[in-house]
Amino acid sequence: MTLQDRTALRYAIIVVIGGLVFGLDAGVIGGAVKYIKAEFDLTPLQVGTVVGAPAFGANFALLCVGWIVATLGRKRTLLLIAFFYLASSIFSAFATSYYMLVFGRLLAGLAFTSLGISSMYIGEVAPAKNRGKFMSSMQFMIGIGFFVAYLLDYLIVDLRPEDPAMISSSFVFSNSHIWRFMFASTIIPCFLWFIFLFTVSESPRWLIQKKREDEALKVIKKIENPDNVQSVLAEIHDSLDKVTKLGIFDQLRALFTKRMKIVLILGFGLAITQACAGMGVISYYAPSIFEQIGFSETSALFQATIVGLLGIVGSGVAVIVVDKFGRRPIYIFGAVVILVVHSTMWLSLKTETYTVTDDGIAKMQMIKGNADMDLTPLKNAIGTVYKSDVEFKTFLESQYDKKYLNLNENKFVSAFVHFAISPTIIVGAIFLFKFAFFLSVGPLMWVIFSEVMPNAVRSVSIPLFGFVTSVLAWATQKYFPWEVATLGISNTFLLYAILAVVSLIFIFIFVPETKNKTIEQIEHDLVKE
Repeated sequence: MTLQDRTALRYAIIVVIGGLVFGLDAGVIGGAVKYIKAEFDLTPLQVGTVVGAPAFGANFALLCVGWIVATLGRKRTLLLIAFFYLASSIFSAFATSYYMLVFGRLLAGLAFTSLGISSMYIGEVAPAKNRGKFMSSMQFMIGIGFFVAYLLDYLIVDLRPEDPAMISSSFVFSNSHIWRFMFASTIIPCFLWFIFLFTVSESPRWLIQKKREDEALKVIKKIENPDNVQSVLAEIHDSLDKVTKLGIFDQLRALFTKRMKIVLILGFGLAITQACAGMGVISYYAPSIFEQIGFSETSALFQATIVGLLGIVGSGVAVIVVDKFGRRPIYIFGAVVILVVHSTMWLSLKTETYTVTDDGIAKMQMIKGNADMDLTPLKNAIGTVYKSDVEFKTFLESQYDKKYLNLNENKFVSAFVHFAISPTIIVGAIFLFKFAFFLSVGPLMWVIFSEVMPNAVRSVSIPLFGFVTSVLAWATQKYFPWEVATLGISNTFLLYAILAVVSLIFIFIFVPETKNKTIEQIEHDLVKE
C-alpha cells in the first residue's frame, strides 16, 4: 500500500466513524423505548414520535444541507454534524420531559445527514478502484454502532437486581434512570469523532469549485499516485468548467431537466427502495418484536445484539465483494432476501394466538422483576383464547393501568403467545434481514448515489434524495407502533412484503452497473447531452 493509499484510507476511516456514531444513536433507542414509554406515559403515536424524531429532524436538515455543504465545504459540514450528535446525546440523556427528549432526538436528526455528506466526501476523495470498499465501510461502521448499542442495552438490563424494591431504589437501574445511561453511552464516541474530523483534508473538488486550486492540488497529491495527479486534476476541471457558476437553485433546475431523467429515476427510486425495506422497523424495534414472539426482556435484547453483530458481518462482506461482483447483482440479491424475509414474517405471525393458562401465569411469576405483579385479572380469564395480538392487548388495556402496562405489556405477551409455526423461523428471518440489508441495500444506495450524481448537481442531488429517504424512514419509524396496535403485527409485515415486490421490480429495470468507472465516466453514460 502506497503512502497515498494509506492517507486516503485514513481519511475514509475518520469520516466513516460517523457511521459508528449513527449506529450507536439509532440502536440505543431499541432498549430504551419501553422505559421511555412508561416514564412519560406515552401513546403508540408518541412512542413513534420519539423513535422517529431523528428522521424527522433530518428532513429539515436536508432542506438546507446542500447549501451548507456547497458554502462551508465537506469538512466543516461534517464538523457541524458531529457537534449536533454530541448535543443530541447530552439533551437525550438528561431529558426531563417528553418534549425535551423529542428535542434532543431532533438534534440527532440534524446530524443524520452525516451519511449523505460522508458518502459525498468519500466519493470525491477515494480512488475509483477502491471507492466501493470505502463507501461500503460506512455501513460496516453503522453495523458496529448498532451492535455496541444493543450490547450496552443488554448488559445494563441484565445487570439489574432481581428484587423490584432494589430496582426502584437504585440510581442506575431504576426505570426512570436506566434509559438515561443508555443514551449517555453515546457521548464519548460523538466527542471523539468531532476531534478526529479536524485532521482530514477538504475535498479537492470543492476546493477547485472555490478557485482554491493550489490547496486542491496538495490534497490530490496526498491521496493519488503521483502518475495520476495531473489526469485526476484535468478530469475534475473538465467536469466542473461548465458548472462552476451554478448556484443551488440553478443546480436544482438543472437536475429537473430532461437530460437528467435517468439520474432522477435512479435517485428517487433508490431512496424509496431503501426507506421502504423496513430497516428502521427492525433496527429500532427489534427488542420489542422479539418480546412480541415470546422472549423475555433480557433474551430479546440478547437476540437484538446478535442482529447487530450480523449487521457487522453483512457490511464486512459488502466491503470485500462490492468491487468484485459489482453493485447491481448484490443489490438484486439483497432485495430478493428482503422480500422473502417480510413474507416469512407475515405468514409466521399470522399463526399467533394468545391463551391465558395456569402455566402462562406461572411463567409470568418467574420473569425477572415480576414479584409484585398483579395477576388477578389473568386468573379470571384462564382458558380464554385471543386470536390476535390486537385482541389480546385490548383485553390487557381493560384490566391494567396504562403506565403499568406500558412497562410490562411485552411480559404478558411473552408468557401467553402461541404459534402454529416455530418462532425460531421469525428469529432466523430477522437475522437474515439484517445481514442482507447491510450487505446490499444499506451501503449500496449511498455508493451508487456518490457515483451517479453528476458534478453539476452533486451538492444538491445527494441531499435531495437523502431527504426522500429520510421522510419515508421517519414515516416507517413513527407509525410502526400505531400500525402494530391497529393492524396487528402480521398485517404490518404484509405491507412491507408488498413494498419489497415493488422495489425488486424497480431494481431489475433501472439500477445500472458502475463498478470500476470514474465519476466522470458514469456521468457521460447517464446524462443525455
